Amino acid sequence: MYKKIVVAYDGSEHSKKGFEVALELAKMFESSIHIVSVAHIPDFVETKDELNGILNDARQYYEKIQQQAIERAKSEGIEINCAIVPGHPANGVVSFAESIKADLIIVGQRGRSGVARYIVGNVAENIVRHAHCSVMVIK
Repeated sequence: MYKKIVVAYDGSEHSKKGFEVALELAKMFESSIHIVSVAHIPDFVETKDELNGILNDARQYYEKIQQQAIERAKSEGIEINCAIVPGHPANGVVSFAESIKADLIIVGQRGRSGVARYIVGNVAENIVRHAHCSVMVIK
């Protein structure tokens, strides 16, 4: 039923819960898990160096938290792939899921920044609205 499961992963408790659900589904359906973390780029960046700094910081952070997920999945014998993409969180997750032809996207109801949710809109809600496949929102 679900062969490719995408997990929107930012290190928050909700994304970790989503990853745990993905592990269980992957065992049931012999699925692969594809973790995607989105490096949010601010609307205004003054210099290319500033942009590169933001992307490098995000890459370092996400590689660290993704490594924990990789080790956990491998200990369960589950195939896992990870990606870090730049952009708006909802658009990044949806575009990534489309690019790999995912069957399911799992996203936490809330991510790392509760305040940012009000500024840029609810990421989970936007993913549900724009995804090409089923979406599971974890509370």
